[in-house]
Amino acid sequence: MMPYVRRTLLSPLTLLSALCLLPSPTTAQEAPDDPGARWLGVSDFGAWSPDGSAIVFHSTRDGNFEIYVMNADGSQQRRLTHNPWADFWPAFSADGAEIAFSSDREGWVSSPSRNQIYLMNLDGTNVRQLTDQSYQDDDPQAASSNNLYPLFHPEGWIAFLSDRSNGWHEIYAMERDGSNARRLTYDRRHHFNPFFSPDGTMIFFDTHKDGYPTAAIRDGGWELHAVASIGGPTRNITENPRHEDYDGTMSPDGSRIIYNRSGHPGLFLMNADGSGQSDEAWYDESAFSPRWSPDGTRLLFTSTRDGHRELYVMELSTREVTRLTWSR
Repeated sequence: MMPYVRRTLLSPLTLLSALCLLPSPTTAQEAPDDPGARWLGVSDFGAWSPDGSAIVFHSTRDGNFEIYVMNADGSQQRRLTHNPWADFWPAFSADGAEIAFSSDREGWVSSPSRNQIYLMNLDGTNVRQLTDQSYQDDDPQAASSNNLYPLFHPEGWIAFLSDRSNGWHEIYAMERDGSNARRLTYDRRHHFNPFFSPDGTMIFFDTHKDGYPTAAIRDGGWELHAVASIGGPTRNITENPRHEDYDGTMSPDGSRIIYNRSGHPGLFLMNADGSGQSDEAWYDESAFSPRWSPDGTRLLFTSTRDGHRELYVMELSTREVTRLTWSR
């Protein structure tokens, strides 16, 4: 594998360039020299705007999980949400006009708090709650449901995860205004990290063969699955007894998937139907939560190569890697 080249970029806390509301507070594209000026925390779970010009992500740099946006080169970073609760797992709408995210900001009358899905403008204004499930479908007396991982279909509706049915995190869909919620999977297993095929016909996701794992990652448990975007039976994309495959992203032409594998810090590559898997990593350096850019030329991912979780982008033609965030 080719070695990566790390370049430092503009320090955070400015603005999404498309908004052009504020000037950048710094001009040099480099990390802050003063250790005391570094932001405490992590930056993770980046997602591309539909045109590839911006990235939305969550970060704990200001003390708890909040939503931020930045240009695709890491410049013009700006915080969008401001509250003492956790805001996380953001995603751009299919038209790039809004951002959906999960949050426990409504709290709950007793611990633990539960998560709902919200939608806001690109500048963080006009926040409105889309899910308000106050109970689980099979038990009106049970705790309110968790609603997580909003993901926009190319036609504009939203797929998301919810444990409102029997406590399992299954895949659901709803309209952009939160109406017409419907269940897409009936596996009685926990599902995570969903992503659409580029044409919107399939949803890919992680699921655990034993339903509820005793640990987040263990050999032979998590695998990549797929279901039609209209719902129905799910099918395995990977099925490996020696390791786990999870957290994938599909190329814009729909032909390949880059994903993570347990026991290895890097990334693996296979065909979209699960064929062409290899025991050799496609990329050997620390990288997880990969996200292919809309034009297919770059790969956004999280890495701990510098000691804590930050966002990086790779030029796929050269394997050149650039660090985008400095949250610590």
